[in-house]
Amino acid sequence: MKKEKEVGNNLIAALVLLFVASYILFLVTTTVLVKGPADHLTGKASSVISFCLAPPAPNASITFPLAQLNISGNSTLNASVNTTLGNANLSSVDFFLVYRDTSVGTFISADVNHSDSYYGVAYNTTAFQDANCGWLPRVAAYFDSTYCSVRTNISGNVYFTINNIDQPPNASNFVNNISTNFTALNNPNGLGEYLNVSNATFGINNQGKVIFVGRHNFDNANVDANLNISVNSINITNGISNCISNPYAELTFYGLIIGKPVIYKDGAICGVCQLVINANSTIIFTVNSSPGNYEISDNSSGIVSTFDQTDPAGGNQIKYKRQEVTFYANLTTAAGSAIDDNDARCSIIFNLSQNGYNFTGPLNMTYNSSLALYTTNRTFNESGNISYNVSCDAPSRLMSGITDNDSVWIRNRQPTQLFTLPDETWNEDTILIGQDLDDYFTDPDGDTLAFTSSEVSNILVQIHYRTHIINYTPDLNFFGIRTVVFTATDPEDEFVSSNVVTLTVIDTPEAPGTQVVTSVSSGGGGGGGGLHEVICVENWDCTEWSQCLHTGLKARTCTDLTDCGTTLTKPAESENCTYTPTCTDLVKNQGETGVDCGGPCPACGTCFDSIQNQGETGVDCGGPCLKVCGTCFDGIQSQGEEGIDCGGPCTISCTEKYAPKTEQPLAILAKTRQGLIISYLAIIIALLGVAGFVVKKYYMAQLMALLAGIGIVPSGGLPSLEIPRLTTEMELRRIRSELARRDSTALFHELAGTMRLYFQHVLNTDYQPTYEQLENEIRKLNQPETMKSRIIDFIRDVADVEYGGKTIERPRLKSLLSQAERLFDAGLRISGEADRAVFSGQKYKEALSTASRALNKANFAYKSKDYRQARRQYIEFYNNFIGLPDSDQLRLYQEGRNLYHRILQVSKRG
Repeated sequence: MKKEKEVGNNLIAALVLLFVASYILFLVTTTVLVKGPADHLTGKASSVISFCLAPPAPNASITFPLAQLNISGNSTLNASVNTTLGNANLSSVDFFLVYRDTSVGTFISADVNHSDSYYGVAYNTTAFQDANCGWLPRVAAYFDSTYCSVRTNISGNVYFTINNIDQPPNASNFVNNISTNFTALNNPNGLGEYLNVSNATFGINNQGKVIFVGRHNFDNANVDANLNISVNSINITNGISNCISNPYAELTFYGLIIGKPVIYKDGAICGVCQLVINANSTIIFTVNSSPGNYEISDNSSGIVSTFDQTDPAGGNQIKYKRQEVTFYANLTTAAGSAIDDNDARCSIIFNLSQNGYNFTGPLNMTYNSSLALYTTNRTFNESGNISYNVSCDAPSRLMSGITDNDSVWIRNRQPTQLFTLPDETWNEDTILIGQDLDDYFTDPDGDTLAFTSSEVSNILVQIHYRTHIINYTPDLNFFGIRTVVFTATDPEDEFVSSNVVTLTVIDTPEAPGTQVVTSVSSGGGGGGGGLHEVICVENWDCTEWSQCLHTGLKARTCTDLTDCGTTLTKPAESENCTYTPTCTDLVKNQGETGVDCGGPCPACGTCFDSIQNQGETGVDCGGPCLKVCGTCFDGIQSQGEEGIDCGGPCTISCTEKYAPKTEQPLAILAKTRQGLIISYLAIIIALLGVAGFVVKKYYMAQLMALLAGIGIVPSGGLPSLEIPRLTTEMELRRIRSELARRDSTALFHELAGTMRLYFQHVLNTDYQPTYEQLENEIRKLNQPETMKSRIIDFIRDVADVEYGGKTIERPRLKSLLSQAERLFDAGLRISGEADRAVFSGQKYKEALSTASRALNKANFAYKSKDYRQARRQYIEFYNNFIGLPDSDQLRLYQEGRNLYHRILQVSKRG
C-alpha cells in the first residue's frame, strides 16, 4: 500500500511538472495550422498563422543624463531595466543618442547579462556635435525567441547639452552698454561660462531691452535671428535658446509717453503680462512665458495721418486730370504701432464743391500689409486744390471717429499740337477752305478746345465754331504773302500755339485793257516840233511750274524783265491740277486716320509705341500722353535711371550718389578755401583788365557765374529755394515711404547724409564736420542734457553702421529713421532761420492760388526756353510761397526747388 501511494504521488508530481512545462511552452509560442477552402484565400490554398503570447515587455527608464544637464568629455548613458521573467533572459540593452528634431538615433553600444537591473555604456561626447539641449538619450531592451521578439524603446523626456567648446551667443546686434557683456564672461582656462548665464540682458539704446530672469544656457545661441527690438516692438521667438522653453522675462520700452498703456502679445491683449513701471518715457513689464511679439498701445486714442502721391511722403509727384492718384492713411496707436485689426477700417471722401459738387460718398480704403498703410486710388476730371477727409475706426480697440484731412493738387495740362500745319497757296479773289484744327491739336486732359488765330492783314481768317475748319478770304484784288499762327486754348486758359503758317495768294491776270502810253515832250529850234510816243513792252520771264499742291494748283513766279510796271501781257502764275495725296503732305486725306498716318500710311503714334512722336516731349510721355516725362531732379526713378535721379541719362552715377564717404575732417580745408579763392579772384580780375574790351563781356559773365557758384555773390539775385527745414522733412518722409521697396543700404546713406546736413545747419558750421566733430559741437548746444544725449546716441549709431563695415538690416534702418524723425520733430532751431509770418484768410487763398499758377507758368516758360519769363514767374512764385503754411510749402517745395536749380544752371551758363 505504501508503495502504491508513493507511486501515485510521484505520478501526480510528474503530471504537475509536465503541465507547468507545457504552460510555459504555450506562453512562449503557439503555432496553429489553418486550412480552409481555396476560394476564401488568395495566393495559396493554405497558410500558417503564428501567435506569440508573451509576458509584458521590459520596463526601462533613463537614469543618466538628466534633463538639461551639460555634458562634456567622456561620459555614460545609464538606464534601469526590469522584466517579469528576470533580466537574465534579456537578449540585449542597446543605447542610442537622438539629435533634436530627428527620429533616427545613433547607436552607442549594448549592455547585456546583468544580474541586477542597472545597465550603462560609456562613450566620448567629442564624437558628437555641440548642441544646447540638442541630444535625447534612448534605450532599447528586448529578448528574442524562435517565434517572436519583445522590445521596449524608451527615450529621456528632456534633451540634454553636449558642450566641449565654449561659444558665445550670436548677439552682434546687442553689443552696447545696456546688454550683457559676454566677452567679459570668457574664461580661457575653464569650460561652460555661457551655460549658466545669470539674468542675460539684450537691448538697444533708446528702443528697448529684454532680461531673461534667472540662469539660462546661451552657449552658441542665435539671439540675432530670434530677438528683434525696435521702437515699440519686441519680438522673441522660441529658437532663441533650445534650453529656454518659456522663460520668465522682463521687457522694457524706451521713449514712449503713453497715458494708458495696453500690452499686446501677438496682436491680442496680453493676459500674462504685468505692468511694473510707466514713467519718464519708460515702460517696464514682466511676462511668465516670453516668446511672442510685444507692443504697447495707448488705450486712450488712435491717430491717423493722411497723404497722397503729391506729398513728400508719397514721392512729390505731379498729378494731372485723368491720372490715377494713390491716397494713403497711416492708422496707428498713439505709440506709433500700425493698426491692422480685422475689424479696423478707413474711408475717404473728396470735396469737389469748387466745381459745383458737394462731398462725394465715402470710398473704402484697403490695408496694404507691405506698406502698413490703408490705400485707395482714383482719378479726377477737374483740376485745383481738392480737399479730402479720412475717417477710421478700430472697434476691437474701442477706437472710432479717428479723422484727418489733407488736399491734393490736381493740375491741368496745356493742349498739344500733334502735327505741323501746312502752308497754304491759292488764287486771288477766291476763298480757300483750309484744314480741320481738330486733326492737329489735342488736349491730354480730354478738355474741349477753343481755337483762335493771329491777326492777318488783307486776309480774313475764320474758324468755324463747331467744325473748327478754317476759311481764308483775301481782300478783293489782293495777292501776296502773309503768315498766321493758330492757338488752341482749354477751358482753364492753358494754351499752345501752332507753327507759323505761310499764306500765299497768287496774282491772276486781269481782263484785257488799254495799253499804258507814256508821252514825252521834246522842244527845239528849227521852227517845228511834234509828239513822240514811247511804248514800254513787257518781257516776262517765269520759273518752272511747282509740283501740284494740295490745294489743286500748280504755281510759278513771273518777272517783267523790262520792269514796265504793267501786267498787260503777264502770263498766269497758277493753273489747276489734279493733286495726288502723299503720307508726308501734312494734310489728313486719302483715308488717313490722322495727319499722314493710318489708312495707307504708317500707323499713327500712340503713347505705348516706344517712339517719341505725336507731340510727345519724351518717349511715350508728355504731350498728349497721361504719363509725365521724368527728370533728373524729380525724386523718382524714371526715364531709364539706374536709381533715383542717378545713372542712365543723369550726369551723376548711382555709385557716386550712394557711395559711403570716408570720414575726413574738413575744417582746415574750409578755412584755407576762402584765402585761395581771394587769391584766385585777384589773378582773374588782373587778367580781365589785360584782356581788353573785346573779351570783357565774356569773362565778366564767367566771373559772375564762378562767384555765384561758390556762394560769394547771389546768382543774379535769384531767391534760393534751398530751405533746410523743408528739405529735411521732405527727405525723411520720402525715405519712410520707400522703406518697403528700396535697398536698405542705399536708404541708410541717404538718411545719414540728410541728418548730417541738418545738424550742420543747426550748428551753423561752414564745413562738413566729422561725426566726432558733430558730437563735440552738439555738447555745446543750449539744449537739455536729455536732448543732447539722444542726438549723440543717434550720431554714434549712424557712425557705427557707416564706418563699421556692417550690413544694415531693414529693422535697424527703420529704428534709425524713427530716431531721426523724433529728433527733427523736437524742433531744433536752424541757425539763421527767422520766425516767418504765415498768411491767413483771403490773403492765404490768394497766395496759394498765385504761387500755384506762377509755378505752372514758370515751368512752361522754362520748357519753351523762355528763361527770362521763367525767372520772372519763379520770383512771383517765391514771393507768395514764403508766406504759406508748412503743409502747402511741403506740397510745392520739391517742384519749386527743382525749378530753382534749373534756372540757376541756365544763369551760370550765361
